[in-house]
Amino acid sequence: MFITTLLKDVVYMDPGNMDMEHYENSIEDYLREKYVGKVLKNVGLCIAIWNVSKITRPLILPNDGRSYSTVHVEVVVLHPQVNEIMVGTIDRVTPSGIYVSLTGKEPHRLAERRKFLSDSMNDNEDEVDIQKDDSKEEEDKKKPDPCKPIFSDIFIPRHLMPSDFTWQPQQGLWAWEIDQGKLWLEVGEPIRFRVQSVTFPSTQEQHDDPPKFVNPYLQNSVKPDEKLPMLIQGSLLDEGSGSLSWWVE
Repeated sequence: MFITTLLKDVVYMDPGNMDMEHYENSIEDYLREKYVGKVLKNVGLCIAIWNVSKITRPLILPNDGRSYSTVHVEVVVLHPQVNEIMVGTIDRVTPSGIYVSLTGKEPHRLAERRKFLSDSMNDNEDEVDIQKDDSKEEEDKKKPDPCKPIFSDIFIPRHLMPSDFTWQPQQGLWAWEIDQGKLWLEVGEPIRFRVQSVTFPSTQEQHDDPPKFVNPYLQNSVKPDEKLPMLIQGSLLDEGSGSLSWWVE
């Protein structure tokens, strides 16, 4: 589901933002702002900057003032494969299908098991006083919220659900009708599905005032598209699909 991919890009820095003592940090901040949360066509959704492996010596062009550096950067990309089994969270449900999102949070069953193991290990250890570490708190604040969706364009249409899945208008939910009753697919529940297709619909950006001059040094610069969506279509036709609460693991 997640891969690392190597990109080659040209980064430019305005004179006011150039701090040669922290030049590499400035480059990483620039790359993070440019890529994270953006879709790279036919690759996937960039989640994080993994490593900046090369930064060339800054070049300043005449009558420009900005510094230009070629960088090699590895990024972490959400890159689902067709037929891959994934677990997401039900965002909303409609008569036409189910909308699913992916978060950085573990499914509740896995999180409960991890907590149980952690508590069991702590019971065997002597209690110790841990001093408050303000620097660690600051680092934690910078970490992304694990409950915040990292991707929400996942749709499971009606024709990719089993025939005994029915829409219940009164409850506004989908249900799996079995001999013992009905099993519900509720909003907020983790759901297992198979990736049926991954598409990158093409969009054409409109520019009110396109630039008349294009710097030739920037022609190799990668341009991620904020508006370019990556759409995942899911299927519940495989055994074991559906709410995680339905299955004994």
